[in-house]
Amino acid sequence: MELRVCDACGRWIEANETLFIMSVTLQAEAGPVDLDASAPGDVRDEFEKLVQAMERMTAEQIDEATDEVHENYRFALCAECRRDVHHRMKSRSNITGSY
Repeated sequence: MELRVCDACGRWIEANETLFIMSVTLQAEAGPVDLDASAPGDVRDEFEKLVQAMERMTAEQIDEATDEVHENYRFALCAECRRDVHHRMKSRSNITGSY
């Protein structure tokens, strides 16, 4: 059974009311990879340094780095909060609701 509490306002959403689900994906924009074909040894050295640095990372550091690349969230919304989020996103005004 799905919990019917609005994640935005905390109001209980009755069974006869529509429960709206909002999914949010945050991901880093992919940038160009700068590999100089004239110096393949340098690329290999840089890659090995990167792997060594990653091997020294804690689980917490790995989780944080992963979240900076890609993360998904799912929110339950009541009709009023859905309408508010819809208007903010459509107008591209204050889309996160922060003031």
